[in-house]
Amino acid sequence: MVEEMAVVEAFFEAAAGGDMGRLVALLAPGAVRSVDPRLLPPGAPTVVRGAGPIAEETRYFGDRIAVAVPVLVDGMPGAVIAPGGHPFALIRFRIDSGLVTEFSIEPYAVADSEPNRATASALGEFGSAW
Repeated sequence: MVEEMAVVEAFFEAAAGGDMGRLVALLAPGAVRSVDPRLLPPGAPTVVRGAGPIAEETRYFGDRIAVAVPVLVDGMPGAVIAPGGHPFALIRFRIDSGLVTEFSIEPYAVADSEPNRATASALGEFGSAW
């Protein structure tokens, strides 16, 4: 799990720093990003495929990337987006051979305002810059 969390940290560092080359290198060529439509502006795609398009898209979400904290989500690599310390969304990553193959972003709170049932635990021992 330490190796997977290091990939998640590197992903956010590259995204926050605008290092598109590094970001593309961390994504599998056929990577897929999916997002709950409630978290996107109207008309934005809920699914993006490919390392290049995913990396390009990150330019539009710098404010969210800046407040993302790597965590375990149900025991798997992930992150919580928490502006002002208030959880907004969870990101679940799938990592294979050191590359992000898939990640999904979902609201932290479900539609009925109940807390998300996923367990997110902060990883102080893994997070150097977070």
